[in-house]
Amino acid sequence: MLETYGVGNAPSRDQALLSAIARSAAPPREVVIVNCSQCHGGSVRQTTYSTGAALARAGVLSGFDMTPEAALTKLYCLLASGLPPAAVRARMQQDLAGEMTPDPASATVS
Repeated sequence: MLETYGVGNAPSRDQALLSAIARSAAPPREVVIVNCSQCHGGSVRQTTYSTGAALARAGVLSGFDMTPEAALTKLYCLLASGLPPAAVRARMQQDLAGEMTPDPASATVS
């Protein structure tokens, strides 16, 4: 879990930090890393600024509007279910129990 500034910004000029995150998120480790805002309202939008985009390129998932507590609980439940990392990553991006507002960009039309 990362708790970042505003809409998901973190120090993007710290190459050591970004490299460590990228190594952790990549195979063979495939650590699931979720970006949540420290703000009490709003949503993480990692594509809004270059600092958030750097985290996304390193393999960090957006926590959207989940609180850090909700995201951590969701992550614990998904990891405990025995799912492979790719499935955990996919489900972290979906609203499973009302813990997040679905992302309109990922909505499908039926």
